[in-house]
Amino acid sequence: YWSQLKRLTAPVATRVVENTGRIELINGRWIEVRGADKPDSLRGVGLSAAIPDEFASMKPNVWEEILRPALADVQGKAFFIGTPAGKNHFYQLVLEAQQNPEEWGIWRFKSVENPFLDPNEVKKAAANMTAEQFAQEFEASFAGSGAGLLRQDWIKLDLEPTGPGYYAMAVDLAGFVEAAEAGKYKRTDETAIAIVKVHA
Repeated sequence: YWSQLKRLTAPVATRVVENTGRIELINGRWIEVRGADKPDSLRGVGLSAAIPDEFASMKPNVWEEILRPALADVQGKAFFIGTPAGKNHFYQLVLEAQQNPEEWGIWRFKSVENPFLDPNEVKKAAANMTAEQFAQEFEASFAGSGAGLLRQDWIKLDLEPTGPGYYAMAVDLAGFVEAAEAGKYKRTDETAIAIVKVHA
């Protein structure tokens, strides 16, 4: 966004510092572009607004421990942008927003509804991705992690078979994270359990 940001602010910018990603404005304010790969580098600065982009890829503590306190002094605003990545801290933030509509707004833009995307490319993607991956990347869905190898359309449901056989159960443990890393948004357990009847 850097080149677009420079172009849009050109009429009101007094100084552009390329190596730090900072644009100073005629009203004494400034806009700064920073990376969140090292969250502690974001500390120590008061903010009137923050726009975390691809928030789902950031560490869970970036919002609660760093950005939110930095906005508190002036009751600054935050605008979160991102692609879902399973039911992580971004998903938990959306749930919080849904429960507090007087404080939050939520907008969802699906790639499948984007008029600038070639429908044929969308069809090709759907054919080569799992249902969960497609829902995440093209339908802005928090349904899955996007990394699964099992396609939903491969699963066929039928009546329980009769006759001889035995039951087998498989458990896939998932969803555990370090409590210190997860902070407020500790993941719920997403363990998967399958019970099948094997018969001749």
